[in-house]
Amino acid sequence: LIDLHAHLPADRRVTYLRPPYRSTVDYILAGPDLASRVVPNSAQVPADPSDLGGSDHAPVVAGFDLKN
Repeated sequence: LIDLHAHLPADRRVTYLRPPYRSTVDYILAGPDLASRVVPNSAQVPADPSDLGGSDHAPVVAGFDLKN
């Protein structure tokens, strides 16, 4: 499986947001076929607290081109 946000710098991959334990614990893992359909540079971890809905975890998001 391929970690779709592995290309991001470590400080932009943090998904568990509670200090002092900030770390990366959430991922989007995809097999080679699905990973080949990821829209370039679309995998990210939104860091704006208003996008988090009160959770102590940030989501990992990615876009996919599913045409064909």
